[in-house]
Amino acid sequence: MRKNPKTLALHRGRGRFSSDAQIIQTGDALMQRTKTVPRQLTDDLAAWKSGEPQNAFPYEAVLDCFHRHGRHFVPAPVLEALAGARDRMEPAGQDGDGGIPLAGFLHMALDKWDDRHCYASYLGVDLLALTPGADGATAERERREWVALLLSDLRAFETRNSGDGPADDRFPEQRPGAALRGKRLTLLDTALAAALPGEAPAEVPDVADAAAELRANTPRERALRLGLCMLPVYVVHDEYLFIRVLQTVEVTFAAMAAHIRDAIAAATRGDAAGAAGHLRRCTGTLSGVRIIFSLLATMQPQSFQTFRVYTVGASAIQSEAYKTFEALCSVPPRERLDSPAFESVPRVRDDILNDWRDLTSTIVSAVSDRTMDEEGLLLVRDAAQQLEDIHQLWKQTHWKMGRRMIGEQTGTGYTEGVPYLEAAVGNRLFPVLTGTGPGAVRA
Repeated sequence: MRKNPKTLALHRGRGRFSSDAQIIQTGDALMQRTKTVPRQLTDDLAAWKSGEPQNAFPYEAVLDCFHRHGRHFVPAPVLEALAGARDRMEPAGQDGDGGIPLAGFLHMALDKWDDRHCYASYLGVDLLALTPGADGATAERERREWVALLLSDLRAFETRNSGDGPADDRFPEQRPGAALRGKRLTLLDTALAAALPGEAPAEVPDVADAAAELRANTPRERALRLGLCMLPVYVVHDEYLFIRVLQTVEVTFAAMAAHIRDAIAAATRGDAAGAAGHLRRCTGTLSGVRIIFSLLATMQPQSFQTFRVYTVGASAIQSEAYKTFEALCSVPPRERLDSPAFESVPRVRDDILNDWRDLTSTIVSAVSDRTMDEEGLLLVRDAAQQLEDIHQLWKQTHWKMGRRMIGEQTGTGYTEGVPYLEAAVGNRLFPVLTGTGPGAVRA
């Protein structure tokens, strides 16, 4: 869907995403900035479109343009050129230099141009995807690799703007002061020590060196994916932190979903110990990333208020990874399936309504068929309760943070905002297995 540049400028300059007053506060300066179109970039894109083999797709130049303007304010000629690049590709898609997923990147970069900005495109979820159908062990390994890279990149970004490294003139607005930056780096190092591969947290000799080594040794294709999925909507410093934390959450729930699928397979065989083991791994994974909420809490509320104006249409309520994990634990009641919570993830909802296997139903069937005895049920129930408890803590923290950051404002996913988060705390993953809902299972 190609937009007229004049229409696009009006679309950005006024209040489609917020009130006119909020747009004026941050938009005027950037509207002035976008009048300067990076001619070299449009020339490079035109050269790539010519099809000459020596003209590689200018990923780094495109990223630099997005970072200096913010995705919401990228000059229309650049977006037109990117849309033209997308049109040039084969219908089935085409990778860029070195197998980089160019189609996926352009789909993400042009979401506002196409008027389809959403949570998945905001975070570049497709560029971070775990191996489809991977078992829990594989998914967990891939999750740890991505989390280590995401947090290492965030650490490098914060360090570049701390006076301890080369200056970075991107995302210049509302940079944190020295005290807040120091607190943020301390929390980052704690989270990184747990995520870095091959060593226990206490055995990491120097987190900064280990993180730098990880980034230096990352294969080019993965490093470029890491860069391509960072397209903030504005030029506020703290949006970088916000995006990297949410991406960490996304890959975490994707890996947890893989473990729940393995738990379902184990329960189908009557293997209660195996099912409980996968539940405990989920508990450990979610417990291990709780520190990133402390990290996210260092985001300045005024910074969040500034950039969230341009994220309307993208909300965590649209997270397919989380909703998949939730529904694999237990099929949600019909009223939740028919609420914005699942209407915001239509692909997941359709799957649930058509052909879906969840752990709770599998356990109930195993007990009914006597392939799982009372001892096995108690083992699974105990593991489910532990995951339920840590999940409740996670949701309560999310609610409290939302209350601190947005107050009484509505959510960017067209929800009530904080009241929606507060109501969601009452939802349970395993109401039947843990006896908190009707129809509690008995052996």
